[in-house]
Amino acid sequence: MTHKKLYAILICFVFPIMSLYSVVGSFNIAHLLAIVFMCFCLLTYPKCMSRMNQIYAPIVVYTIFQTILVVLVNNTVSGSSLFLKVAQWLLYYMLLALFNNSLFEYEIMVKVLRVTVVITCTYLLVQQILASIWHIYLPPGLTFLKYVREELKDTYIYLDKYKRVYRPRSMFSEPATFCQFALPALVIEIYRKYGKRNYGIIVLLVLSIVVSKSATGLFGIITIAVIYVIKMISQTKSIKKKTIMALLIVIPLLVIYVCVNSDIAYSINRFLGGSSFFSSILDDARLTGYVKFSYLNMESWFDVLFGKGFSSEGLTDETYLYLGGFLRHYYCFGVVGIVILFAMLLKMFIKGDSMQKTMVILVVVLSVASNPLHNNDLLIPFSFICSNRIRQDNDL
Repeated sequence: MTHKKLYAILICFVFPIMSLYSVVGSFNIAHLLAIVFMCFCLLTYPKCMSRMNQIYAPIVVYTIFQTILVVLVNNTVSGSSLFLKVAQWLLYYMLLALFNNSLFEYEIMVKVLRVTVVITCTYLLVQQILASIWHIYLPPGLTFLKYVREELKDTYIYLDKYKRVYRPRSMFSEPATFCQFALPALVIEIYRKYGKRNYGIIVLLVLSIVVSKSATGLFGIITIAVIYVIKMISQTKSIKKKTIMALLIVIPLLVIYVCVNSDIAYSINRFLGGSSFFSSILDDARLTGYVKFSYLNMESWFDVLFGKGFSSEGLTDETYLYLGGFLRHYYCFGVVGIVILFAMLLKMFIKGDSMQKTMVILVVVLSVASNPLHNNDLLIPFSFICSNRIRQDNDL
């Protein structure tokens, strides 16, 4: 039981909160604690690795092969830097592959996740209240620790460089990053498997996502609500009319609120990439990469098939582009990598129950413009998606 508790704390608390703080460069405290945890398990409970999850094997094997191939073919790539980035990313998949089947305990995971939700959402709401009333801007977390991004210590960055809009981010690097933690937690609470849903947690999550003014969060809420309405309607024998009516009322109200709130409208506008809806494109907007696709300079057959190697962002000599999850995966791993990724997500969807299917759809929707696939944001959704212990027969 000790190992299961430590695993839950690592996945649901340490990685969401402690990934903000650096040990050396991009190697953060969460990475260090994950390695310590893996060594501890190998020494004290080696049987926990006897039930490895094979679903991640193709993406792990391909990534190792592709990284070696990129270093051999592309002389401009720094092998040590590339291997370090790949190792950090594969650490997440190794945790899930080696330990999730043996150490995932649903109730423990949910309890730890709820504690993290209460802490982070409460802090976000306090940030918003202090900023709105007294113009006091609280930093994202513990300032006595070294941030992975040192500029997070400066309060001025919280006021967006294109417009003076304050968007609280709780203990995360960005409002969108907070939402990539909060949205899977919302799905888990809505599709509660054992016991009763905690509606207080659901309200707290929805309120915090809306207050964060993140377009990623708002699109995520709408996605979850639409899927849930479809699920309820499809279950013709047990339609909960009050629930459906409530959602049909809440969704239009949310849309109206977004339209009349200038700050949120601005965030959505920036998400789409223009200074006004659907107009000119900004280089760091969420959908810009799809519009300026040619800037990626993927001209050779090798780049198209195998990508340019794992990278933190889409950089060229001419410009900076923000790359959403799928586009970035293509940029890093090519067509072969995209096919392997889609095959993995499809297998997760086919074998999943209602909660797991919803989580896969959410990950897909977020990966169009945000990036939950290439950092620790994948740990919570994938740990619940790939746990067979919580499967039920109420598939979508």
